[in-house]
Amino acid sequence: MNHIYKYLLSAIILLTTIGSGNAQKHYVWCPDDVEVKPRAGMADGAEVGLVVYDGRVISKKGKIECSSDEVTSAIAHLLEKVYPSVRFAILNDSAYYKKGTHDRPTLKIGLSAYHAGFGVDVSTGVGIVGGSFAAMAFPKGEWNAATALYVQFEDGESSTEKEISNVASRPNVLGYKSARKGLQESYEKSVQQLLFFLDKELAKIQ
Repeated sequence: MNHIYKYLLSAIILLTTIGSGNAQKHYVWCPDDVEVKPRAGMADGAEVGLVVYDGRVISKKGKIECSSDEVTSAIAHLLEKVYPSVRFAILNDSAYYKKGTHDRPTLKIGLSAYHAGFGVDVSTGVGIVGGSFAAMAFPKGEWNAATALYVQFEDGESSTEKEISNVASRPNVLGYKSARKGLQESYEKSVQQLLFFLDKELAKIQ
């Protein structure tokens, strides 16, 4: 009986070890402030509905040092800082899949990726928020960090969409520090593209 018990216990330990070794791990840190010159006067007085929806599939394993609310709030606060003349009306998640109202434009930002992982582990955290991010490539044997946004600007009956994705890969020299630097790099590039897109859309409602 003891022999059977020891056998079963050994099998359970082995399966647990294999499962833990193969589990995908994700790493998330809050983005550092991005220095951007404010677009004072752009779309002066305009009210724009804003929803930042987090559609990532983040594993609880790994190093998660920034919550979903903190990530989405960082993006919203950045937009408020860059466009001080625009009155952003922050909407809840349910507004993301609803049609925008006719009384004001609506900016919808779907967060498909904002995390790092080693090798191809990062790919398992990419969520579906619209658009297609299949083109993202993740080298093996390196820290990979990805930021991906699906942006929609709805104004009346018209709607403009843009897919934004950036991947930063770094060799495993500094460990987590390499992953964190890569994540910030991918975030800053994505933010720049988001602002260029929004500049064009807000200029239409001047």
